[in-house]
Amino acid sequence: MLGPTASGKSAWAYLLAHAFDFEIINADSRQVYGQLQIGTAKPKGEWRAHPQTGERVYMVEDIPHYLMDVIDPAYPYTVAEWKVSVETRAREIVSRNKKVLFVGGTGLYLDALTENFEMPVRDHGNARRIELQKKPLVELVRLLREYDATSAARVDIKNQRRVLRALEVVLATGESFVAQQKKQLPQFDAFKLGVRVPMEELTHRINARVDMMTEEGFLKEVQTLLYAGYTEDAHALQSVGYRELIAHLKGEMTLDEAVQRIKIATRQYAKRQMTWFKRDKKIKWVESSEQARDVVMLHYGMPLRQGL
Repeated sequence: MLGPTASGKSAWAYLLAHAFDFEIINADSRQVYGQLQIGTAKPKGEWRAHPQTGERVYMVEDIPHYLMDVIDPAYPYTVAEWKVSVETRAREIVSRNKKVLFVGGTGLYLDALTENFEMPVRDHGNARRIELQKKPLVELVRLLREYDATSAARVDIKNQRRVLRALEVVLATGESFVAQQKKQLPQFDAFKLGVRVPMEELTHRINARVDMMTEEGFLKEVQTLLYAGYTEDAHALQSVGYRELIAHLKGEMTLDEAVQRIKIATRQYAKRQMTWFKRDKKIKWVESSEQARDVVMLHYGMPLRQGL
């Protein structure tokens, strides 16, 4: 289940998982990180034993959510690492005669899995990385556009970590970061379900969500991470929301200005997500949880465990 940020896919996914006895694997590049709750709109859950396996799992009420809340905020987690982890987890879930529901809005994660991309390996040229890390984002973007214009048009150029990653790959291999994501034969029979929300309504939802995050203590969450020793260079803290609030804490803008910038950046991110998803003609778009339920029933011929 995929869709832009604030589309409601997490809530719909929970309903489907409850109805059809699915287990959920997270496909959101920010929700993989621990300690980032409010700013990533992570479903509220708790770590406890899986009712069948006994393994400690992030549980949202009675539904297991894997690859969520597991990575240290400072770690430069890659899509290649995520792909390896979820393939192993998916096989374990299937071995228990259950189906897996992948949920998220990170198109590269989902494509890497469903199209079975052969992902470029991490470059261990520390000298190059150290040299690139000294450069400001604007210079990294300029270099990426010079050496790999295709990737520059695809990655989030406001996210220094992703720009740095793409630049490292092209400089190390001489090949485009995007071009190295080579398709292989799919390992899983995947059915793609997309949540469609009119842009005007999505804009309203995004603005309302950012206001709610602010009220729930997003700024305090950022302060707690900084007090814990994480810096603005921590990979997870370079994402939308965190970077703006850190700029506020540094005195570069007022809180109101930071909130407005978060809204703008989130809306821009949602548009990029939809641009990515629109390329995929395999996605079945739905506009309500009831429609999603009916599509799943028809596609898999599955009876409801419990009604939505």
